[in-house]
Amino acid sequence: MTTSLFRAQRILGEKRVITKEQNLSFWKGEIVWGTETPGDLVLYPEETLWQCAEENSHGALWSLYYYSGQSLYKLDKKAIKGFNYPQGEWGWQSIVPLAPGYYLINFFKSFPGISWEDQEEELNKLTLNQAEIVRANSTILAEAIVTFEFVHEQKLVRGWRSWGSEVVDSDNLVIVGIDPKPGPWDIVYGLSIVDAIPRFPSTETLGELAVATMILPDLVK
Repeated sequence: MTTSLFRAQRILGEKRVITKEQNLSFWKGEIVWGTETPGDLVLYPEETLWQCAEENSHGALWSLYYYSGQSLYKLDKKAIKGFNYPQGEWGWQSIVPLAPGYYLINFFKSFPGISWEDQEEELNKLTLNQAEIVRANSTILAEAIVTFEFVHEQKLVRGWRSWGSEVVDSDNLVIVGIDPKPGPWDIVYGLSIVDAIPRFPSTETLGELAVATMILPDLVK
């Protein structure tokens, strides 16, 4: 089932939606998978959007984001002022991006301070309108954080990192978000938004980790 973009904006509120046009404008129109895709449709039933809006009234941060299809490595070439994406090391190029299109993301800080495996157990208990809620895709999340800040002036996933499922450099997992403890290099090169950590990090690092979540549209499942 699909919902019109107009209805999605009415249900969630315009500040909770990044449209394809807004994404194209901000990222200079580069859609690496082509300009006409099934992702141009909002592939979620209206009931799901209404339930997201209801959860937002109780503190959730469900948003509808049009993702351009760019890879993490590609994002680094954009030189967005104030942000720093990963460079060519650590095998970032191996992370295959999802197809462009509209994705429902909850930027709320869920399940903080517990292991990746314990987070998985908690995530497996979650559904919304019979749809599975999963870890937010790191590439989509990294692009969305910057886009929402520049288009809607919303600062999301700040002071914590969302633990992803993507693996780089053997057994390190991707984390996305603004470092809770920015250092002098962040002032020079911009805030680091993507990093990778061991699957079993230190207790201090674990305290900075949580999960942003998402619901995949039907054609991506």
